[in-house]
Amino acid sequence: IMTSDTKGNLSVNSFSNGIHSPQWSLDLNVSVNSARLDDAQQLVAVAHDEGVSIVLLSFQIVTRNISISWPVDSVDWDDAGDLWFAHYAGRRRAEEYSPEGATGVVTNAITAGLSAFMILDDGRIVTGSYDTKVYISDDGGGLINSLTDSNSIIKVLFEDSNGDLIVGNTNGKLFRYDTNTWAVETLTLPHGKAISSIQQYDNSTYAIGSKSGHISIVDVSTFSEQNTLVATGYSIGSFQDYTTAIYLATTT
Repeated sequence: IMTSDTKGNLSVNSFSNGIHSPQWSLDLNVSVNSARLDDAQQLVAVAHDEGVSIVLLSFQIVTRNISISWPVDSVDWDDAGDLWFAHYAGRRRAEEYSPEGATGVVTNAITAGLSAFMILDDGRIVTGSYDTKVYISDDGGGLINSLTDSNSIIKVLFEDSNGDLIVGNTNGKLFRYDTNTWAVETLTLPHGKAISSIQQYDNSTYAIGSKSGHISIVDVSTFSEQNTLVATGYSIGSFQDYTTAIYLATTT
């Protein structure tokens, strides 16, 4: 399990039988906003107020620091291995960076500001906004679609194992989109609180965290809630081990 706190302490821990054991940690000495693993799970890109730092996990070292003048709220890799930086406020867009630096390829600025960001496996760029919309851009930054089914701020974006896009908003609603046709399914969770995390345990189960500490277990095939677990605090994730026991991670 990898974690990062807001002060830049990146750590990797083992977790077995409910016991959390530190393996190593690295102090980046930056104000962290988010972090994202690459597909090979060899690199982690850490978005912070001064730019982005790339950490090679096998050697526990920073291999690249990209310093820019604006805070980076989120970061992701595209299908060509280039990085995209998302600026939720200020520039209010996503920008591409190659190993040589900024490429000049950017998405359209969103007036209301960004609230969520990710890149689909095929390279399309997804940005959620405070204006309640989800924007889909091509790998050149050009807008190709806007999804308008939500009526509240977009909080979380997730691509599942089927290539569907799952969107969570501040009213406890989930939207599942077929990324070929953009047909949508909707699920309203009973607690009605902001979605804070979306995971997929296996081909049959989603785990949906909320700011109220709820973890909703959702069936993939029917897109319906099967069970709800409740912890104290703001749910940031969960883990299901080989025994099917579920462990919740929250902040207070």
